[in-house]
Amino acid sequence: MSNAIIQVLSAIISGWWIGLVIRLLGTSLLGLILLQAWSATLGAPAVIAAPESHRVVPGETLSGIAERHGVTVAELAAANGIKTLNLVFPGQVLAIPARTGTATGAAPEAAASPVTLQVLYRTQFDGSQYEESNCGPATLGMLMTYYDRWASTDALRQSVNESTGYWGLDGGADWESLVYAAEARGLRVKGLYEGPKRYRKWTLTDVLEEARAGRPVMLLVRYWSLPGHEQSSWWGDHYIVFLGQTDSGEVLYHDSAFEGNVEGAYRTMSQERLLRAWTGTVTGIRYSAMVLEAR
Repeated sequence: MSNAIIQVLSAIISGWWIGLVIRLLGTSLLGLILLQAWSATLGAPAVIAAPESHRVVPGETLSGIAERHGVTVAELAAANGIKTLNLVFPGQVLAIPARTGTATGAAPEAAASPVTLQVLYRTQFDGSQYEESNCGPATLGMLMTYYDRWASTDALRQSVNESTGYWGLDGGADWESLVYAAEARGLRVKGLYEGPKRYRKWTLTDVLEEARAGRPVMLLVRYWSLPGHEQSSWWGDHYIVFLGQTDSGEVLYHDSAFEGNVEGAYRTMSQERLLRAWTGTVTGIRYSAMVLEAR
């Protein structure tokens, strides 16, 4: 194909037409040539030059993909020449721009002063029929054991199902069902609400203060925003146990979605990473958390 033809074709490709080209041609040689030519003409970064890429699957949105990779929607759109922000196609390959660390617009706020709570780890993968959706019961079980109130993950799952009225194997656990399970076993829940029916918005400083006071904190976060889950097909939310921070300021936490304590216990991530996971929840409940207290 001559340069003249490439220039003519690239001149008429703009905005969301780039998504259509990818949809029709995928990563074929012709498709890559057209994308390269379009990038050179309009000054947009070439898709084939990107060090990281993402193939769109059905149901994904541009904002969700940006959150998953820790970049802003504007950065992702600019890197791919997308003018219509809600127009992406299954099978489309997006170039992921370099991370700037400002996807949430929030900066780390907790000063580095190490603290580590010793909490017995529990995996949700215990062979039960609910193991794929048992992050809530397993995480609550870790907190309860810290206060010498042991309950099996299966028993906590039964309480969750009683509260929600749903017994399907894909049923997760909302905050209210976990409160129900904890209170049924003589524990008081603190910090979840501020005012009637309104979730409290915690800060990193808040959870760190709880850890320094000897109280582990249960947080609701986005699953694939956590280290080790970036390539997971599960797009929903997840619970973790906040245990403190390292002397370098990294967050310490337990994650039940690993087979054992070698991988799942005392994991670390940056404060920025936690903020992205904490604010990017599918439910839209941001910065939520709770602690337990013996009655």
